[in-house]
Amino acid sequence: MSELEMTFILAAMAVGQGAFIQVGGFLEKRIGPRAATMLGGLIMSSGVALSALTIKASFYWLMVTYGLVFGLGIGIAYVPPMVCANRWFPESKGLVNGAIAAGFGGGAFIFNIVQTFYINPDNIKPNHTLHFDDHIEKYYDQPSLLKRVPSCFLLQAGIFLLMQMIGVCLISNPPRPQQLRTLSVKSNLISDDEDDDSSSEEYHPTHFPRVPEEQIYQDPKSSGNIYTPLEVIRHWPFWILWFTFAVNAQIIVIVPSLYKAFGQTFIDSDQFLAVAGSVSSIFNAFGRIFWGQFADKASYKMAMCFLTTSGAVLLFTFGLTSLGGEVMYLFWVCAIFFTFSGNFALFPTVTARAFGMDHFGPNYGLLFTSITIASVAAAFLATTMQDTLGWIGLFQLVGGFSMVGKKLSIEAFPVLVGFSKLFSTTHHINTGCSAPYQNRVFSTTSKQAVQHHINCQAKYCLLKPFLYYRLFQALQHHPPHQHKLFSTTSKQAVQHHIKAGCSVPHQNRVFSTTSKQAVQHHIKTSCSVPHQHRLFSTTHHHIKTGCSAPHQNRVFSTTSTQAVQHHIKKVSKI
Repeated sequence: MSELEMTFILAAMAVGQGAFIQVGGFLEKRIGPRAATMLGGLIMSSGVALSALTIKASFYWLMVTYGLVFGLGIGIAYVPPMVCANRWFPESKGLVNGAIAAGFGGGAFIFNIVQTFYINPDNIKPNHTLHFDDHIEKYYDQPSLLKRVPSCFLLQAGIFLLMQMIGVCLISNPPRPQQLRTLSVKSNLISDDEDDDSSSEEYHPTHFPRVPEEQIYQDPKSSGNIYTPLEVIRHWPFWILWFTFAVNAQIIVIVPSLYKAFGQTFIDSDQFLAVAGSVSSIFNAFGRIFWGQFADKASYKMAMCFLTTSGAVLLFTFGLTSLGGEVMYLFWVCAIFFTFSGNFALFPTVTARAFGMDHFGPNYGLLFTSITIASVAAAFLATTMQDTLGWIGLFQLVGGFSMVGKKLSIEAFPVLVGFSKLFSTTHHINTGCSAPYQNRVFSTTSKQAVQHHINCQAKYCLLKPFLYYRLFQALQHHPPHQHKLFSTTSKQAVQHHIKAGCSVPHQNRVFSTTSKQAVQHHIKTSCSVPHQHRLFSTTHHHIKTGCSAPHQNRVFSTTSTQAVQHHIKKVSKI
């Protein structure tokens, strides 16, 4: 089996993972993260164990078990822990996704060493060499090494299964806010002196409508949009992300499968190459955490631009490591793994923030299909272009794909801004949709200007001059507000903001009250005294109208259009 043929096994794994990662998202919603993860783990371990038999049969059967079935199990088990972790830490999606992905990428640190020292404990050198015009390939055919390969698959499968069983026992969803409130009310652990007027009312938690996850587990950088998979595929931002992931996948597939073959052209020590693979896997793991944290602190656009630029520079110069020897080779491999690993932290993060957490698993599964298609393309690219272009030409070609990813990230930013900073539909304006927003809502101050953002952002995103001219016109006539939403103290002022697009900055506090009396006082008397930072968090009136308590520092985080309209139009009738 040649090193280039190994690319097809990695591609088959990516096909299985991409095809079933969406299934993992659906199973997580149906049977929970623990059961879905365990099911995927069993399939994955079974594929590795079966490879002990198929490796004796043919390369194609090995590609099915160690590639397709192995990837199928990974796909099912990949998303559920990520969704669960995002629910626990909604404000640090980048860091959390990076940490989860780090465990996935860091596994090679252990198993590269296990495989090498189990199969080749005496560090025997390759004894079979094939010479080509521009490179050589080295292989092992010693019986003492080859006979250990099937049992190595069984050893790995056993370790995988044991670790999966331990990990699954530690997975659980966080308690929902309604569950915490039900427990507190029933046990009389919570009381509010300012809510005495409603203390005698009976509380029925079962009367709650279903609260969207995006409102329960709030992320300050979330767009507040909740898109189903069918809705996602109708929006350009998704397809721009899809193509960005696809071009970035070339480095993800080609480098891990060929870096060792390239190193063997000028490095004879198999154990050094194994150690290089293990050390690079550590950088692979920590890179995912770094890029995820980068996205939390800065933005998806900035993180992706740095990632793609760094990857391109490293790949353009990777072929020169043959002149620098082992040290330079090790440094470049670690740097490349550190760089491309960020894709697995950035794309889940931007998916959750742009399209919502309610359907994060299926939506990310759709996005991950780009890896499936790109992996097949990368396998054929590696096998054909390596003979034509040589190692240096192949790596420079992959670096060019990375630069295309940077260009797509820059083009995507105006569209993603539309998802993360402004309303997605006029329904928000006309009916008062209940999705939570960031602190930059109504960045323009008239209904027409907001509608312009909504209707024209995606349509004209690639026609930048025309888009920016339209935005300039809107902002010129309607100066931006402060960074607060409905910062007013009366019902009339709120309605004025909605209907007339008032451009006058108000106070920086919004209905910050803790009781029904205070709310009514604000509406009836237009009181301008700021209250506490809690927002309608303790009134039964909120519970009955569908409000999602407790709030945090957000406004109108409710679960139905009727509840929002009630806040603005009907509270005075109570």
